[in-house]
Amino acid sequence: MRRLLLVGIVLALCPMLHAGEQGEHPAAGKQLIKGNPTKSEQIPDHDDEKIPKSLAQHKGLEPSASIKVSGTVQLDGKSLAEGKITLYSSDGQFIGSKVKDRRFEIDRAWPGKFTVAIEGEGVPKKYRSEEMSGLTVQLKSETSSLRYELSSN
Repeated sequence: MRRLLLVGIVLALCPMLHAGEQGEHPAAGKQLIKGNPTKSEQIPDHDDEKIPKSLAQHKGLEPSASIKVSGTVQLDGKSLAEGKITLYSSDGQFIGSKVKDRRFEIDRAWPGKFTVAIEGEGVPKKYRSEEMSGLTVQLKSETSSLRYELSSN
């Protein structure tokens, strides 16, 4: 989650980085400072109201408090050799993992309801999209193992 926030900050600052010279940036309307900023010149703390709800709720979530989820995916009773599983939260955030030899593992999930999409060779189109899959999961702190048995019919 912290990486996602860091990427967002970097992307927001990219236009300022390309401005080059010290001075006003037309989009930001703030003074740019060349070189290393002093403590008082550093970027101020972010405004929690501008952070997506799931990030604001889970920022500061210690790794030991996050949920580790693992599971299996089968298609028509056979193991899915390779693929991808993605869990989408209602506020637009998502987490996922590769599926290898039917198994997947997600190390840092958070509690909540997710729509699940699964991709892989032979997996019907309906399971590949969060809008069409019909698969959901409610993750709780005690959730540890999931099992998906898909049908090509």
